Amino acid sequence: MIGTLHFGWTLHAEEISPFIYVWLWYEATVATLYLEPKFNTLCGFTESEVTTVLERLAAEGAGASAWTPADALNTMRTFYNGYRFSEDAETSVYNPTLTLYFLKALQEVGRPRPLCRTPARDLAARPAVAARLDEAAEQARRYGATLRKRYDLTDLRILAVVAIGLERLVWRVL
Repeated sequence: MIGTLHFGWTLHAEEISPFIYVWLWYEATVATLYLEPKFNTLCGFTESEVTTVLERLAAEGAGASAWTPADALNTMRTFYNGYRFSEDAETSVYNPTLTLYFLKALQEVGRPRPLCRTPARDLAARPAVAARLDEAAEQARRYGATLRKRYDLTDLRILAVVAIGLERLVWRVL
């Protein structure tokens, strides 16, 4: 097959197999659709969708009504909201996998399962984490003092940050 593909750029190919032709079309169009603002919500749930489900679960008495839709939504905003797949998108979406996990747990047991991790303030209270946070704070203070002196800074904000694993952060504003 001899073909020419146009995607804002042009690919001229000779002896291209039908499979590669389809793959190139997919990569150049479908694989990046979510980057367009109008398709941003394809990759997650909007807040109105999440609210509708929470209200429906509450009306059905899911989880022995140990929660309110407003409380559940606030928890979900903290842990699962804020995804934007397009730089120009105006709407954040909720992570679909984690949202479904949360809703299922809410429906079955009335609270999220341990996937909702320990809040940072609780982690910071643990002795090993507190010790590392104190070390980080001391380093940040010394570094901040050097920056203030060297660059005559008066409005420098300093944070001590400790990473726990690959995904968790604990910080202290100094």
